[in-house]
Amino acid sequence: MNILGNALKYTSQGHVKISLKQEKGTSHKGPRKSATVVLTVSDTGKGIGDEFLHYKLFVPFSQEDSLAVGTGLGLSIVKQIVTSLGGSIGVRSHVGKGTTMSVSLPLAYADPGTDNTGKTEREEESLGFDGSILDSIRVAAVGFTRVPCAAAEVNSVAQLPLESLPLKWFNINLWEAEKSDPAAPGPDIIIYSEAAFSKLDENAINGHLLPGVVICHNAGTTVKLDTMYRESGTKSVFEFIHQPNTPRKFGRILGYALNRWKQLQTTPTLSDTEGSSNNTDESPLPVSSADSNRSWNWTTREQSSESASSADSQPDQQTNSSSNPNGPIKSEDQGPQSKQTRGSSLDNSATEEGSVQPHSEFLLILSAYMKRLRINYRTAVNGFEALKTFQLNPERFCCVLMDINMPIMDGLEATRLIRKFERENHLKPVTIIAITGLATDGARDEAFASGLDVFLTRPVSLGQLVPVLNERGVNEAKVRIEV
Repeated sequence: MNILGNALKYTSQGHVKISLKQEKGTSHKGPRKSATVVLTVSDTGKGIGDEFLHYKLFVPFSQEDSLAVGTGLGLSIVKQIVTSLGGSIGVRSHVGKGTTMSVSLPLAYADPGTDNTGKTEREEESLGFDGSILDSIRVAAVGFTRVPCAAAEVNSVAQLPLESLPLKWFNINLWEAEKSDPAAPGPDIIIYSEAAFSKLDENAINGHLLPGVVICHNAGTTVKLDTMYRESGTKSVFEFIHQPNTPRKFGRILGYALNRWKQLQTTPTLSDTEGSSNNTDESPLPVSSADSNRSWNWTTREQSSESASSADSQPDQQTNSSSNPNGPIKSEDQGPQSKQTRGSSLDNSATEEGSVQPHSEFLLILSAYMKRLRINYRTAVNGFEALKTFQLNPERFCCVLMDINMPIMDGLEATRLIRKFERENHLKPVTIIAITGLATDGARDEAFASGLDVFLTRPVSLGQLVPVLNERGVNEAKVRIEV
């Protein structure tokens, strides 16, 4: 994932290609037959300079671009893992043309007696949701092309290939109007590309008769569209995710949209549940007059720079968002309290300041933990946002749960700036706990040098987190930030 992430990170146009193959003539005999398998990730990105490629590529904390996001640990960790497995990494790169990285690993053949048909319970568990809701559903895709795009066209959000949707992973049927029997059932859910969704007007969105999922080009657009959708008060069901479109993320968001839709169809009207004869809204989400009069203003890469700047000039409304596909938490929050935190998976102590809960598995898990512990919290999608949130009201926060590798500003830099702010304003230091996937001694040392108090490596269970919070006196605090 690190190699793929780097390819995506440094490829602004063109393509990223992934291939997996067994090298010919590499079958090894022995107690257990094995073969050499090669995973190759190639891109048409910016490439790597010769000096950095030969001398610093796998050195911890090394980055060719010192301004790039990240800590420079990823490839050094990858090399350690591959070497420990008896494999090797090969790299070819040309500045301005792209990079190809190949990982070769000797892997043992599966036991012939193993039943590989169907998904095992472990595979289902790894998805993180009940995949049965996706059985036999019909999906319509709008704004996708069947023909693989040329390299020069891939950077356009209007040219998403249909193959980018992992439908086969879940045995999902693609519904196509031109090929379907008029008498046959229609689709159960519609998937839009970002460009296709931006062409829908207000009436089309408000009157959408099926649940929808929108595949956005990046995380920023995802949060922006999701926030606007939540604030609009529409009774339709839409969920927003961004690329890369992994099977786990795709399946979870489909399941969440279908569950929301199903719940919407079976939820009693507010007049039935609250005794109000004037309100006939069948949606469990209240719609205020201000919300219902709000106009849509979708801004995507396909629109003009003028309209994009107009949208960007609007105040940054950090509203409560529940687009994370976590059904159980969502269902707990529905009811009368949702009048104040509509569509939110935050607890009922959230104020009008609101918060954005992004599409991040890390944030999703931490949010679930905070809810179970009945702890108030705020979320931030990157280190810069966490810093600004803290600076606005530092007295309200007693603890920060900080990831290290984040976009815009990483957790180490955010921690250093929080500590600087505290010193300049003579504030009592807030407890900052790192919860990260980086497990090296170097990462730990740099974290403590930056001002972090506790260093935890993922995965972290609730049982592991609670004693740490108790030790730091967090349970008596008011609000926490999750990053």
